Amino acid sequence: MAENILEVHDLEIRYVTDEETVQAVNDITFSLERGESIGLVGETGAGKTTIFDAIRLALFRRTNRLDSFAGANEIMTRGTAECMARIQFSIPGGRYVATWHQTRSRGRADGRLQPDRHTLERMKPDGSLELLAERRKETEKAIRALIGMDFEHFSRAMLLPQGEFAIFLKTPPAERSDILEQI
Repeated sequence: MAENILEVHDLEIRYVTDEETVQAVNDITFSLERGESIGLVGETGAGKTTIFDAIRLALFRRTNRLDSFAGANEIMTRGTAECMARIQFSIPGGRYVATWHQTRSRGRADGRLQPDRHTLERMKPDGSLELLAERRKETEKAIRALIGMDFEHFSRAMLLPQGEFAIFLKTPPAERSDILEQI
């Protein structure tokens, strides 16, 4: 039986407006076995990049389009008061939940952008969650330790949205080898 190196369960990204909650991504589940590749294909605008963004936001607090949350948030859809990305993932040794969350003050779409939150929890055998990290820096460090990759390596090795495969191919051979060895 092949070994799963990554399982993703119930990936979601949610936006809350003054009137409703919009589930942009909901219940995406897949597993990746050693030596296996997964391709995500679809029409322009189908949500492929949104799925990549949800994974990277939940794990790393960033995407290729957004590197910082100081004063602006290009991920949060206009007219929304809250944005959340959550990924439940299994790796050899355990099942975890990483969540990125940001709101506007007073829960209103016109409120001031509040500091984002980033947490990591371990799922216990009974399904309950144990908080492992809730400070941004400690959460980022814990996730890097668990998956063995930082944002850049993860993005190049695991998620190559749209034209980024060409960038990976142009990466210097030594760096590309390092990335492939981590996989």
